[in-house]
Amino acid sequence: MGIPVASICTTVFSKEARNSINILRMPDFRVVEITHPLSTLTEVEIKSRAKEAVIQIIEIITGRKAELAMEDHNYTVQNVSRPTTMDHPSNNIAMESIENGSCDDG
Repeated sequence: MGIPVASICTTVFSKEARNSINILRMPDFRVVEITHPLSTLTEVEIKSRAKEAVIQIIEIITGRKAELAMEDHNYTVQNVSRPTTMDHPSNNIAMESIENGSCDDG
């Protein structure tokens, strides 16, 4: 198992992303899908899309499900479950970073 990575795309482009994954023969590659569109959104709406992505990214990087809670315009990771995939040293480092940090919403 290598370093966990994922591609982020909007729902409109998810089919193309999956086609590329199949062509490149990378069936384990993960795609983070967020709601389309992005280009016409306000800053508040873009932050909402970022929250969609962060929740999925946490699961991919750590192999754990998580929830984000907003407090004083900061999203913090809460309710992180046990690993759902094999433990990997990079997962532990990523999880420590996530648990000690926050996603600034301000």
